[in-house]
Amino acid sequence: MHAIDQDLRDKINNSTYVSFDIFNTAILRDVLIPFDVFELVQKQYESIYQHSLTNYAQQRQKSEKKARKKAWQQRQVAEVTFEEIFDCFQKDYDLDVDLVSTLQQLEIEAEINICHRNAYIFSLYRYCLSEQKKIVFISDMYLPSNTIEQILRSSGYTEFQELFVSADFAKTKSRGDLYQVAIKKLECSADEILHIGDNYQSDIVSAQNNGLKTYYYEDPLKRSLKDRKFQREKLSKVFNVDHSLEESVCLAAIINKYYSQPNSQKNNFWYDLGFKNLGILFLSFIGWLHATVKKDGIEKIFFLSRDGYIMKRVYDLTAEVFDRPPEAEYLYASRRALNIPSIKKLDEVALDFLASGTSVLKVSQFLSRAGLEPKLYLEQLQRVGLNNLGEEIITSEQHQKLRTFYQLIAEDIENIAACEREKTTQYLTSIDFFKKPKIAVVDIGWHGSMQYSLTKIVNALDQEIDIKGYYFATKAGAKKNQGKGMRMSSYLCDCGNPTYYGNTIRLSTEIFEFIHSAPHGSVIKYGSERGDMKPVLEENDRPQSELTKVEMMHQGAIDFITQYLKVVSKFSCIQIPDREMAIEPLRRVLRNPTLEEAQNLGDIQHVESFGKVKMQRFIAKPPQYSFLELLRVDRVFASLKSSFWKIGYLKRLLARS
Repeated sequence: MHAIDQDLRDKINNSTYVSFDIFNTAILRDVLIPFDVFELVQKQYESIYQHSLTNYAQQRQKSEKKARKKAWQQRQVAEVTFEEIFDCFQKDYDLDVDLVSTLQQLEIEAEINICHRNAYIFSLYRYCLSEQKKIVFISDMYLPSNTIEQILRSSGYTEFQELFVSADFAKTKSRGDLYQVAIKKLECSADEILHIGDNYQSDIVSAQNNGLKTYYYEDPLKRSLKDRKFQREKLSKVFNVDHSLEESVCLAAIINKYYSQPNSQKNNFWYDLGFKNLGILFLSFIGWLHATVKKDGIEKIFFLSRDGYIMKRVYDLTAEVFDRPPEAEYLYASRRALNIPSIKKLDEVALDFLASGTSVLKVSQFLSRAGLEPKLYLEQLQRVGLNNLGEEIITSEQHQKLRTFYQLIAEDIENIAACEREKTTQYLTSIDFFKKPKIAVVDIGWHGSMQYSLTKIVNALDQEIDIKGYYFATKAGAKKNQGKGMRMSSYLCDCGNPTYYGNTIRLSTEIFEFIHSAPHGSVIKYGSERGDMKPVLEENDRPQSELTKVEMMHQGAIDFITQYLKVVSKFSCIQIPDREMAIEPLRRVLRNPTLEEAQNLGDIQHVESFGKVKMQRFIAKPPQYSFLELLRVDRVFASLKSSFWKIGYLKRLLARS
């Protein structure tokens, strides 16, 4: 149960009846504002009947205003019924009666399906019941009372004495006469009733004027717009003011979760990052994947570890929303585990791979990651001028010596590759990799090198399999593999284009890799375990503290996706967010982080892992410069240049100045 402040507890304990307002208090909608319900009805009608309904939402709103004006002029009443609104709507726009009836029914269904209980208010409701208080609900609302009662009961509010809906009595809370109806019906004095609601004028001022005790529960949307943290995060600006239904559902999910409780709770940064910024992106990517593989006739999908870990979780979570999606498997793989077995001859491609790396490595590290025992090759190393196993390979001349060394021992490398290829083939067979003729490999992307290696392995085995890569994003370097016949599709950007999205990736490739982290170590190779071929994993290259952060981050994302899918499952017109919308929450973090975001993400260590060799550095953590050290601009600039997230680095550096 949520915490209840003492003032409210005392008011409840000293009351006979507790009255709850309904919408924005006891009940929350899964859209941002009430007008979005009309938009939802329009889109749902168009989705079901495949017929355009232009400007319906605006027309529906205008007809309600006109019906209210007419009711006041003709009968001096401040409330109208649902039927009166649609009668006005039908006459104003000269519409077919059956169409209007259909729209009425769609709106009723929309309200029922878009509503859910407010967890905080529901905890108050449960407390009231435990204290033997009598419960009533009072609402200014045009919907039929039987519809509202259905919403309440399906949301768990099953025990209450009375329901007072303004449309039933042509009286309202805002004018105060609906409270008088309640007092008379309950046969009690006004001060025996405590009323809880979000509209200060009608739920507080008007209730007090009629003698009721009151407690002001601020509307979550209003509370969010007053919160400095919400403003710093710029969530309300990330999505358009003239928002789509999808944006409405996303923002409502965030606001209802974080602002429905009066006293703000201390939240977990990593969980919040997942819920607010990442869930929408993961969902959008997988939505794109579902649509694209269906169009391409893919029969089975293989998510490549480790970046594919969260992708596979989201794919499984969304499977019920899509019509007969292809079967999916998690394929344990790494550049090292696939690229070595793909070597049949030590050609230039193999040499490029063996001598590659974004971090500075020693001679011994280059050999070890290729599966070679460094001490056995001292003679060959000396012959090419690499006399020290601890020598760091930095210059182009040193890299050329390394390539020459590999050429000297080509037979040994090819033998290692052949042995590993046999074991890799056994592993791939065990997960039915060769069973379907049209398969997909899914990964974060960048260059598509693992797809190239898998294709080489398949070709070496003379298997008739069509492999296509589906990637979160690819960089310019992917053109090389595309030129070799690799078929690829990319969600965010293809070979760095469009530049808007390519530049977003370049803000910090390492943060994109971090958010796709897996709870297990990298794959070194494949080995036999009790007769079965299994991946041989190294220990996870992240400390347990970081793995906990990843787990919380992914859980936040999964919870957001689960909430969004609940709405999608009820409304065929609500789409999976597109990339234009989905990338913006994370892009804002990367381009304009809060100090908290810069500190937390900057303290993550990026690890370049290749077999058993790994190098790690902080993503964006400036050294503790003294004032004099800050004057050494060349050193500060060099440190900034080498950071993985320059904007986050600068944010932290300037905060110290």
